[in-house]
Amino acid sequence: MDDIAMPWGKHEGSHVCDLPTDYIRWLLANMESLPATLAKALRREKLFRQEMRRPSTGLKERETMPVRPAPPAAPEAGGIVSAEVMARAIKTARNASLMAEHPDRGGTHDGFCATQRVFQRIKECIKDATGVEL
Repeated sequence: MDDIAMPWGKHEGSHVCDLPTDYIRWLLANMESLPATLAKALRREKLFRQEMRRPSTGLKERETMPVRPAPPAAPEAGGIVSAEVMARAIKTARNASLMAEHPDRGGTHDGFCATQRVFQRIKECIKDATGVEL
């Protein structure tokens, strides 16, 4: 989920989301002096992959999970959306996109990783612009 590249080794230059799961596990178990940002990104990626292994919902190939309805639109006056509504809408879109692109659901690894990077960048841009952490 983080757009951090490996600084060394066989996977030098590869993004964390592109690393094999076994390699992530090995790094976290055996490397005592990982840079803090890399260690955090590896832990988040490992957790994310574990979360994606929830029991199957029985969906067929290329079928996607139903998307929750979008949150209510902001009031007409001013058109300002609360941070909570914005975060919920972005997370809903992110989850639906990741499920559609997930290789176990008929998507591709490249599409899945690209979707992760896009939503990570959106999250960073929102934090930079508003100070709100999604």
